[in-house]
Amino acid sequence: MVFGIFYPRFITKPFGVILVSLVEQLRKEGVSLRDAIARSALIRMKPALMTMTVAVAGLIPAALSTAIGSQSQRPLALVIVGGLIPGVMLALIVLPAMFEFFEYGFRRKPKVEDAAKFSREDS
Repeated sequence: MVFGIFYPRFITKPFGVILVSLVEQLRKEGVSLRDAIARSALIRMKPALMTMTVAVAGLIPAALSTAIGSQSQRPLALVIVGGLIPGVMLALIVLPAMFEFFEYGFRRKPKVEDAAKFSREDS
């Protein structure tokens, strides 16, 4: 059961690491932060969703089983499926938002002139 709790972390953690490294690589190439975050999230979405779908599809029979011996497999499969789905979604949705917040969120409030400058950069 303990393994089932940590298994989704072993899958979702690399998604986050690869996503952040891709954002940093795009930033070094001169892409704006918002564009780099959007591009990297779109690039990493397909592999992340494919990995999650295969893992969930493989564990659904064990999660729904009521046969003999399923008393030990069912809880493990439910924990893995229940942790994998939100973990991947958090890595694809929340992590990019947090990345932008930590880049811009702790700065001083921009003046009106700075706001106009930021809007021109994002366009």
